[in-house]
Amino acid sequence: MKSYIAGLLLLCGVVQANAQLHYNMDTNCRRAYQEILNLKFKSAATLLASEAALDPSNLLVPYLKHYMLFLENVISGNKALFDKSAPAHTELMDLVASGPKNSPWHLYCRAQMSLQWALVRIREGNYASAALDFNRAYRLLTENNVKYPGFMPNQTGLALMQILIGSIPENYQWVTRLFSLKGAVNEGISRLQQVSSTTDDIFLQQESLFLLTFTTFNLGDNEMHTRFLESILKSPSVETLVVQSPLLIYASVVFAMHNGQNDRAIDLLLERPQGSDYYPFHYLDYLTGVAKLNRLDQDATVWFLRYLLNYEGEAFIKSAYQRLAWAAMIEGDDEKFSGYMARVKLRGNTQLESDQRAQQQAVSGLVPNTRLLKATLLFDGGYYARAMSELKKIQPEEIHIEREKIEFTYRKARIYHEWGNPGKAIPAYQLTLDQGQKYPWYFAANSALNLGLIFENQKKFAEAEKYYRRCLDLNYTEYKTSISQKAKAGLNRVRNSTKNN
Repeated sequence: MKSYIAGLLLLCGVVQANAQLHYNMDTNCRRAYQEILNLKFKSAATLLASEAALDPSNLLVPYLKHYMLFLENVISGNKALFDKSAPAHTELMDLVASGPKNSPWHLYCRAQMSLQWALVRIREGNYASAALDFNRAYRLLTENNVKYPGFMPNQTGLALMQILIGSIPENYQWVTRLFSLKGAVNEGISRLQQVSSTTDDIFLQQESLFLLTFTTFNLGDNEMHTRFLESILKSPSVETLVVQSPLLIYASVVFAMHNGQNDRAIDLLLERPQGSDYYPFHYLDYLTGVAKLNRLDQDATVWFLRYLLNYEGEAFIKSAYQRLAWAAMIEGDDEKFSGYMARVKLRGNTQLESDQRAQQQAVSGLVPNTRLLKATLLFDGGYYARAMSELKKIQPEEIHIEREKIEFTYRKARIYHEWGNPGKAIPAYQLTLDQGQKYPWYFAANSALNLGLIFENQKKFAEAEKYYRRCLDLNYTEYKTSISQKAKAGLNRVRNSTKNN
């Protein structure tokens, strides 16, 4: 075994014979880490090559190479790249595993590499292997925290694990039971908040900020979390970090869109750094199309077409064609609408909920009500007055389909809620829940979720728990994973709040 490891070390050019292996986050590695998080992989590779020549025994070099490998696989979505990367993943893991055990970086790097590859395997649909990697990462991070409680990078990894475990949907709870995993969303987000606001390491600040932004809008659903993150994102030093990194732009854009700041999202997307120095992040073209369509901009289609032309994976392909169809419908082009919906059935896969929804619409042959569609898009962009104006144009005799009748009430509830009028939102949500609970659509479940959020923010925890449970008990098919994930996170939050009161 020792000779095998030595061969790997020599093969990768990381260590010379008889050299003492160690972990050293020196200037080269810090700069490479920042460049990786900025998706400037060519620059990072040059810095790592320089570091390998200067200090061949530094095992942070293979760790950072693995970080690049992880991001390339997640961002590109290229199945051929994943197949090609598997041997490199194993070799780099073995290199780091051979390092000295008396360093806080040793268990941390092994844990992060396991977690990274778990996320890659999930992207590829290999859930069993991902669960094993996930469990390994959890055990290593927990052990490292006991040994080195003051090691700040470990806090970021632990925070992410707590958040992920605390929000695992019911259909994947077998993973937590099998491996005795424990986590809580609020505790994880609080840990990330502490790291992002106290660390002096730029790379750690970037990493924790990315994770904090992504998890807050996905799983926080807490006004305090949102306000905290908004205050950080507005600071001049953080704004400088964001505009330099496509990853941070991505996280900031989705956070902005989630919080009704669609114009801000478009500005960030159009001004993002691009060019040959950066690894291509085509998903940002898709997001630009989404944000522009939410504003009903006519050039939204350009961005979806760019995404479809350049992206090598399967994710959001069906959704992009669906949104092209919606744009055609808004423009009154029925022929283009039909053509794009036909392509929904031919390309992409249904691993993601957005693509599942697109496929369902294409198969059903359902043609949406144009005004209701425009109201929905405008609502998603945070243009609540324009969205309500579109709803008011709809005459009762225009709505013949039961789904659209329920959606009409649901959309009014959502607009009132986000517009800051929970008093009008609550009865509209309750009506949607009563009318829609027997159907497979998401309107009733998301109404129950939002009722839970309203009562949680009002500190009426018993009512909040009732609606979170109602949400989890409903039988429906659309967006079930994400809605259930948020309901479970909410249920955990109110349970903890109840205990603390």
